[in-house]
Amino acid sequence: MTDSASIALTGAQTIATMAITRQLLLNALSQHAELRIDCTAIIEADLTLLQLLLAARLSAERHGKRLSLVGARHGGLGTVLVDSGYALCDGLSPESAFLSGEDGG
Repeated sequence: MTDSASIALTGAQTIATMAITRQLLLNALSQHAELRIDCTAIIEADLTLLQLLLAARLSAERHGKRLSLVGARHGGLGTVLVDSGYALCDGLSPESAFLSGEDGG
């Protein structure tokens, strides 16, 4: 297992692609203690991506690993953050800090 890695999520990240994205995250987290997810190239996203990212973060923490996001406020993920209300909750919860990419990662 290596210490850290970065992966990029691109294109559409919706319910139609979540099985593939889930497997990508599982594989990366099984091989690395720290994982940075670059979200800048996501052009479309829905709530299933938020659910997957939050679940992946909790799973990583349970296994002593760290997951962080880069560029979460931009593009498709940024739109979902605003539409779902997470972008309005900055500083109120660890989840909103994680999803906005401001959790110190």
